[in-house]
Amino acid sequence: MKVLEELHTVDVACATLVLWFNACVEAKISPELLVRTFDLKSAYRQVGLSPSGRDYACLRVFDPSIGKVRFFRSSVLPFGAVRSVHSFLRLSRAIWWVGVKGCRFMWTSFYDDFISYRSLALRATTRWQQPPCSSC
Repeated sequence: MKVLEELHTVDVACATLVLWFNACVEAKISPELLVRTFDLKSAYRQVGLSPSGRDYACLRVFDPSIGKVRFFRSSVLPFGAVRSVHSFLRLSRAIWWVGVKGCRFMWTSFYDDFISYRSLALRATTRWQQPPCSSC
């Protein structure tokens, strides 16, 4: 399916709006719409690596306090690595697909940003509740 392979850009968001307004005109219903964006905070750090993947996620950093290079093993996708970008885009697109097909969301995705569209009658479905504590 071609739509799963393409990165959504502003033209996809605009095309979604055109589709919405045309459908409302055809159905003779109110075209009022709520639009909300969702951004996955620290998106790469939310994607853990398999134990075998950790063997390839090593970072080398100069430590000026000891004057030597130190190595660190990452437990999550290392930001900027080529395979990290590819893997994250696949995961982001899977989230979008599940939302569209499984939950019937009208939304688009662009990397770690999702634009959600709702009629006024469904306004509660796009409301974000703050976590009960700052560390959650």
